[in-house]
Amino acid sequence: MSIRLNKLLLLFYLTSLSTLTSAEQLAAPEQAPVIPEQALAAPEQAPAAPEQAPAAPEQALAAPEQAPAAPEQAPAAPEQAPAAPEQVLTAPEQVLTAPEQVLTAPEQVLTAPPLPSAEENYIAAVKAQNEADLMTAMNLFQRAADAGHAAAQASYAAILQRGQALEEAFKYYERSAIQGDKDGQYGLGTLYFAGEGVPQNFTEAHKWFSQAAMQGHIFAANFMVDIYLSGRMGLSTTEQQNPAALRWIKQAAGNNYLPALDALADAHRFGQFGMPVDTDQANEIAARAVKIRGNALPSAKKRSALYRFLKGDD
Repeated sequence: MSIRLNKLLLLFYLTSLSTLTSAEQLAAPEQAPVIPEQALAAPEQAPAAPEQAPAAPEQALAAPEQAPAAPEQAPAAPEQAPAAPEQVLTAPEQVLTAPEQVLTAPEQVLTAPPLPSAEENYIAAVKAQNEADLMTAMNLFQRAADAGHAAAQASYAAILQRGQALEEAFKYYERSAIQGDKDGQYGLGTLYFAGEGVPQNFTEAHKWFSQAAMQGHIFAANFMVDIYLSGRMGLSTTEQQNPAALRWIKQAAGNNYLPALDALADAHRFGQFGMPVDTDQANEIAARAVKIRGNALPSAKKRSALYRFLKGDD
């Protein structure tokens, strides 16, 4: 009986088990459709992806719209790129300005005070000479003389003559005389007359003395008087009495040169040089000479030291 009971329990167990399996299999289809519902819901959500997916092409298409903008900016780069060469080229321009600044230095050097002219040197030399600054005067006279200043040439020649640099003195006197300077003509005449620095030549001496005297050179006119009165330059007695001599005598007398006054008084008194006798005029001129001398009435033979030298009197 127990065996039968066990069989019955076993059969019941198996039957229950089979029933439970079938029930689970039947219950699974009820839950399984839930998956399709979710699966179907997934397609409902899945189409949303395509809705968003097309947006990607829109954005993709928009990208080309933005992409062309890149070339628009890209050409701008070349516009800025040429600017670099312009800056590079300006550098040489700045470099080239440096030589211009360097070249201004000589311009500033050239704008320094100019050297004194020959005339300015001559004026400064005369001033130095008057102030007894002989070395300065000599240097300035030489500068002006070498620059062709006629008066400076005569002054410098006179300094050389006193210093016994006679040949150099002759050169400067000659340059001055040729330019028509009366001091240069007179100085050149003295050298020709004495034969200093040049062979003695009375003809040349007479020439230059007369040219200087005609320009109003006082010493030249006085010298011309002494030449005619002394006869030392090869003048004959007839030439000494030439009316041409009267010109120099009157000119020198106008300078209160005493030998000329004496000669002019004698000419009026004795009718010399072709003049008529005029005692009153002779006395007037003689009185004038006395006043200048400040002593007694001189004899007609009393002359200057130069006249006595030319005549050979001791």
